[in-house]
Amino acid sequence: MKPETDSKIFRKIKQLSNEKKFKIIELTKEKPLDIGSLSKAVKIAFNKCSNYCTQLEKEGLIEKTREGKNTLVRSKVSISEDSINFA
Repeated sequence: MKPETDSKIFRKIKQLSNEKKFKIIELTKEKPLDIGSLSKAVKIAFNKCSNYCTQLEKEGLIEKTREGKNTLVRSKVSISEDSINFA
């Protein structure tokens, strides 16, 4: 692997090592959720959840879309017991 590829993978794994961010990925892999619902489910403040989602989006782990006043979040990562697949 090229060093820049290693760096990208490391940054993605680093994001997933945060328990709350990992939970956001898990909760949004089946269906998109709005940030308000995510913040309640993960038990963090709305602003913190929004910041986490921005960080996850920057690393390509989620995608955010606007629907009216809400921002919907959908995971781009497939997680199982044996593997993690980045889209």
